[in-house]
Amino acid sequence: MLKAIFRNKLMVISVFILTAWAVAGIAGPFLSSYSYDEADPAARFQAPSSAHPMGTDIMGRDVLARILFGARISLLVGLSATFVSVLIGTLYGTISGYYGGWLDSLMMRIVDIIYGLPYMIFVIILMVLIGRGISNIFIALIAVMWLTMARIVRGQVLSIKEKEYIEAARALGVNTSRIIFRHIIPNITGVILIYAAIIVQEVILYESFLSFLGLGIQAPMCSWGSLTKDGVDVIMTGANLWILVFPAGCLCIVLLALNILSDKLRDKLAQ
Repeated sequence: MLKAIFRNKLMVISVFILTAWAVAGIAGPFLSSYSYDEADPAARFQAPSSAHPMGTDIMGRDVLARILFGARISLLVGLSATFVSVLIGTLYGTISGYYGGWLDSLMMRIVDIIYGLPYMIFVIILMVLIGRGISNIFIALIAVMWLTMARIVRGQVLSIKEKEYIEAARALGVNTSRIIFRHIIPNITGVILIYAAIIVQEVILYESFLSFLGLGIQAPMCSWGSLTKDGVDVIMTGANLWILVFPAGCLCIVLLALNILSDKLRDKLAQ
């Protein structure tokens, strides 16, 4: 898998972009002389300069410092929510596909019922019910993002569980948990990784959309979605375009990198 990544220039670029933003998010306080919530009304709406490479916003806060902090929040929510969603979806889909019968029917009907609800409306309703904040948006996104993984994993398990080596393991008296974790899940890891990359971009996009609506990350904290909303708000007052372009551009670049990475991984698996 790693050799395939390094042989493809687009995959290398995508991995480099994602790694760079992850490092920038972690090292944000060391890369900017300003704090993300440090306001200076006298410096509001300053153009990009040596003091403020990406300018300042309506409250005089350094846009670069806020983008770096927003990268940390957006990637933290994206990666952590994806990890939990993949874990839940993998276990759920594996149990459903392996055991089959009435248990499979019941578990998949639950998935179908939740799937029948529009994703964003369901998440928005959850956010309204449980409140705003980073922990609540994390819970709300996990509540829907595991569904696709569960379906994908179930389909893979249904095709694998009838293979000869699985039948041989059963005949030898290998217990179910060992069959699942030693023989089934390792053989579908490639598919799990591909859809995990897809889920990451969906989580980041949904979090940004919720923050754009004012239901996600709350001030003084920020994510790329809330920064984009701030940019749209001030653009309406005639402020300069950089306040919108920089956070929206960072969001688009990361989502594009994730999309390219997932597509290339899928192509490599299909070969």
